[in-house]
Amino acid sequence: MHNLDPSYAHNVVKHGNVLLTQRKGQTPLAKLMDFGNARPARRQVRSRLEALQLQEWAYEHFSAPFRAPELWDCPSKCDIDEGTDSWSLGCTLFALMYGVSPF
Repeated sequence: MHNLDPSYAHNVVKHGNVLLTQRKGQTPLAKLMDFGNARPARRQVRSRLEALQLQEWAYEHFSAPFRAPELWDCPSKCDIDEGTDSWSLGCTLFALMYGVSPF
């Protein structure tokens, strides 16, 4: 999704959206599911109103422990990109490894 043109962000990368599959004699495979919140990844924020709208959308669609910092307190002028999924993936891997949220 990130290599499409335009790129898309999954937006809800979390342990509950990872399905583990295993075929006999093969290594388990993790598959990401629930693409209902996928949106174009790159967004420009150019005003305080746009920043607040993005924060509101993130509040409604992201689980708090997996939400990237720029979606908690969005600056009035910034560019949001695929990095939000990378942050969520890191939090997900931490939760899978240690059984608790990193925050």
